[in-house]
Amino acid sequence: MEIKVIATRIDFTTHTVTGSDAAVTFIDLEKPHTRISGLDIPMNVPGKGTLMVVLQVRLHMKDGASANRQCNAVDIIAVVPDQPLEVISAKSKPTRN
Repeated sequence: MEIKVIATRIDFTTHTVTGSDAAVTFIDLEKPHTRISGLDIPMNVPGKGTLMVVLQVRLHMKDGASANRQCNAVDIIAVVPDQPLEVISAKSKPTRN
């Protein structure tokens, strides 16, 4: 089984993709006691814009990836809006008259 995570950062104000990253891992389901829980796939997509994370899972047969659509799944697993920068206003000292 192939597990692919795709992370893309999109800046909707400029209509551009500002960054993307992808990672793939394979899990042999025919091995006894195969554990899937706790799988850690690091992703780093710095930049400005909304972060969208997509998970793709494909079943692999002995002769390669399955062409059967029932053996493939893709889903958007996270959308993180762009965090606006916090504006810190300087406090002015009161003036003495």
